[in-house]
Amino acid sequence: MKRLFKTFLTVVLVLMLSATVTYAFTPDYILPTATKTASAVCVAVPSYFYSIMVTTDGTNAVTVNIYDNASAASGTKLIPSWVVTTSASNRVQTLSMNPPVPASNGIYVDTSTSGTVAYMLYYRNQR
Repeated sequence: MKRLFKTFLTVVLVLMLSATVTYAFTPDYILPTATKTASAVCVAVPSYFYSIMVTTDGTNAVTVNIYDNASAASGTKLIPSWVVTTSASNRVQTLSMNPPVPASNGIYVDTSTSGTVAYMLYYRNQR
């Protein structure tokens, strides 16, 4: 009986540990980038574009272009040009994609404004 119990505990322990290892390295969650203040590479690996949150200076509109590119503002646009309008009481706007847009090369965000801008992109790595 003791041997059967030990075997049972060993099997349960192995199953629990294997499940922990599997879930610990699975990137199934959405990641935010650091806050950016200029055009930049946001993701340098194949990924899915979920959302972008843009904060303006409250005076100047911002034009945002998002490219499937890991190094420059060129290649396939993931979305049409987005003009983020602004006012003193409405400085933050968010664009969400459902379903997310696949980017096979990476994600580059190009911003254009005569004022200041800050943005954060949300993505998930492709497997």
